[in-house]
Amino acid sequence: MMDLASKGKVLGMLPLGYRKGADGCYEIDPNTAPLVQSIFQKYAHGERAVDILQWLNSTGQRTASNSEWNRNSLRSILKNQKYIGVYSFNGYEKRDGIPRIIDNDLWEQVQKQMQSNKKAPQRGRAQEEYVLSGKCTCGHCGSPIIGICGTSKTGAVHRYYQCNKNQRSC
Repeated sequence: MMDLASKGKVLGMLPLGYRKGADGCYEIDPNTAPLVQSIFQKYAHGERAVDILQWLNSTGQRTASNSEWNRNSLRSILKNQKYIGVYSFNGYEKRDGIPRIIDNDLWEQVQKQMQSNKKAPQRGRAQEEYVLSGKCTCGHCGSPIIGICGTSKTGAVHRYYQCNKNQRSC
């Protein structure tokens, strides 16, 4: 298996955008590679994962395992280093061992966007946009500041920011 891996042969399931060539190595699939590129571009330009998933499922696109798209399948596409040419198998890793579908700039932009979204995952569910959520930290304990909404006994809605860790003491 390691001998095959050192030659860049396909071992296991193929990710979306690739197919097995005549020599047994990875080659770009011209039918599905544009789909992978458009997923990366949409995410890099700030589209929400939910909107991308809805677009993929409504247009009838399927994953590499021929199932409907969900958050995990989208995340696995966006985190898969094969798309930037990294071949890896059982601890063995070879740069440029696979043809690239995504360039490094787009890859880095998507990874930064994913890291940013990871810090404030519930931001998309809020009715109001709390622009400082995930960007500010508490001056006392250093934990993130989050947006809070509450209704008073008079029925008035109050929106404010508060420390996520020590909600009462800070």
